[in-house]
Amino acid sequence: MRGEVADSREGKTANQELFFAMLLPSRPPSIARPGTLVLLAPTAATVAETFRDVDVDAARHARVLAGLQRLRGQAYLRDGAITREQLTADGCHVQSADDASWHVVSVQPDGTVVACARFRLHDPAAAPESLGVWSSALARCATWSGPLRQAVESDMSLARLRGVAYAEVGGWAVAEEWRRTTQAATTALSTYALAEALGGCIGITTATVRHCSSRILRKLGGRSLQWGTAMLPSYFDPQHGCEMEILRFDSSAPGRRYDMHVARLARSLRDLPVVCAAEGLRAPAPSAPRASRLPSFASLSERHVPCFSTAEFAPI
Repeated sequence: MRGEVADSREGKTANQELFFAMLLPSRPPSIARPGTLVLLAPTAATVAETFRDVDVDAARHARVLAGLQRLRGQAYLRDGAITREQLTADGCHVQSADDASWHVVSVQPDGTVVACARFRLHDPAAAPESLGVWSSALARCATWSGPLRQAVESDMSLARLRGVAYAEVGGWAVAEEWRRTTQAATTALSTYALAEALGGCIGITTATVRHCSSRILRKLGGRSLQWGTAMLPSYFDPQHGCEMEILRFDSSAPGRRYDMHVARLARSLRDLPVVCAAEGLRAPAPSAPRASRLPSFASLSERHVPCFSTAEFAPI
């Protein structure tokens, strides 16, 4: 019994260490090199004039996309979330949503992708069955498929009422040697800034409980889906072999302790490289008042010490 308790404590401690390491990162000299954030546009996309550095380069787009798919393959395989049979011959984890999504990607000077997150916009009038979340075990559960549908439809209605998009976030992966740097949290928080730059959104994501991933996303602003007064539960997903949660988020309301980090990211977002696979239309920047949030974020961040640049996060 004592051994079992010790093993349990050790496992809990290991998870806590990983959690705090990702949100309170150390910066060993060997892995403290800054990465460059790149926005990968959907294969067919209309890019808002919010973004100033747009590069139409099909080869570069394909190269970065393959790099993030390879990173996902390595990370998910190592964590036991997928099998080797789910990878391509060159180790890429390819999903149907990839071509239709934006990707926030952290790229090193040598072209290596070390962190990524996927952001897919949906029409708020879309049916819940068209969402990726509908392939989850919770959606196939007779008890919870109805509440899940109603919770999703409620958020889609809220998005329509606000005049914002509805989005799914997923594909979050971080290279193992970078989990103790700001890359993990920066990539996740950048999705909030990206969402605001695209006009704002209400969103949803499936998150694994493994490695405290869902807990981290809750700290960054994720919340449980709600049906009436009840919260939808976590569930075991046999496809990934682990416990999962479905979380919702509002791009205008990141975790309270990370407002300043999102503000600083929003300030620099306009100048991030946006890589497109093909020539497309440039659309006007989102109209006020939502578009005005970016400069207001910027002025807000000017009044605070830029602690994000020192890789220090607020205490949990």
